[in-house]
Parts: sequence; C-alpha cells; structure tokens
Amino acid sequence: MTETPEVTLYTTKGCHLCEKARELVLTVNPNTIIHEVDIAEDDSLMEEYSSWIPVLQRGPLRELVWPFGLFEVRAMLTL
Repeated sequence: MTETPEVTLYTTKGCHLCEKARELVLTVNPNTIIHEVDIAEDDSLMEEYSSWIPVLQRGPLRELVWPFGLFEVRAMLTL
C-alpha cells in the first residue's frame, strides 16, 4: 500500500506563484493532501515567510522555497 503524501503550502491570497506550486505538487502526485496556510493570518508566519512564498513543507525538516520545479517536488514527495 502506497502512502498518500501530505504537505503544507505556505501561501497568501492572490499569489500566482503559490498556484503554480500547488499545480506542481498535484502534477507529481494528484493524491497529495495539501494543507494551505495563509501567512497573512499569522504575524509570525508573515515575518518568517513573506519574502519566500510559496514555501512547500513536508514534515518539520523538509522545506522547499520558491523557485522549485517538478524534480524537487518529486524528490520531496518520494522521500
């Protein structure tokens, strides 16, 4: 049985790059569960990620900061 990957996508409203990041994840694995977190709703997340979104995170130690592509997303989802 194959594990369904789960990731967190740090985003904000109107972020077209965040939409591209979401599409990349679903292209690699359409079954991926994506938890979208709007950084505008949390001051500490705004401070940490405002210059970096979209940021894709899987677990506490694996993080991709834009720009990233299919190769990096595939590696993240298969590890």
